[in-house]
Amino acid sequence: MLHLPVGTEISRTLPKKSFFAKCGLGAPDRQRFDDEIRQMFFVNEISPATVNCSAGDQVKAVFVLRFVLRTKKCDKRNLLLFSKGTRQHVLFLLEHDERARLAIVHAGHFFQTEWRPVNEWRITLIGLGLDAIWQNLVAQISGIKIAEEHSLNDALKLAKQSKDLEEKIAALQKKVSQEKQFNRRVEMNAELKRLRVQMGKNMGEADCQ
Repeated sequence: MLHLPVGTEISRTLPKKSFFAKCGLGAPDRQRFDDEIRQMFFVNEISPATVNCSAGDQVKAVFVLRFVLRTKKCDKRNLLLFSKGTRQHVLFLLEHDERARLAIVHAGHFFQTEWRPVNEWRITLIGLGLDAIWQNLVAQISGIKIAEEHSLNDALKLAKQSKDLEEKIAALQKKVSQEKQFNRRVEMNAELKRLRVQMGKNMGEADCQ
């Protein structure tokens, strides 16, 4: 699955009841989880025991967890709860009707891909150690580029700053179009210029990564 090395393949069902008990989920979380997810299976283990890599300082193993969904809907809270409750490094394969999307959680950040036919997904393991492999998995799913001189967290911080700037620019553009007072429009346009300059700097840093 995902064209990962054959040696990483495992087949282990994860009963939802066991997960609920281990993580101590409340009734609303259990209900949502059960309504959206039919079954859970561990399908790959990426570790020094299964591939030629070293254990990381932070990451000792990465698991691919297949969620068979009842519909295409899967609330991100399900994945955040799983990651927090199990403290595992997990690449999620969300599958419904022979199509799938991938999702990953890192440091509280949630990322997911578009839907594709299941057999079209291909994941590449990049890095000599599991810390690097995990960071590159997050990069593949999120689309965030990581420079050699920057960490994944640096890249995530820059991406969040850029997203916040985009939202501020869009909101300010709307206000400018509605503003009647000339002086106020001048002030807003000056602020727009400042925000766009900052956005340009962020994009420049991203291109260097």
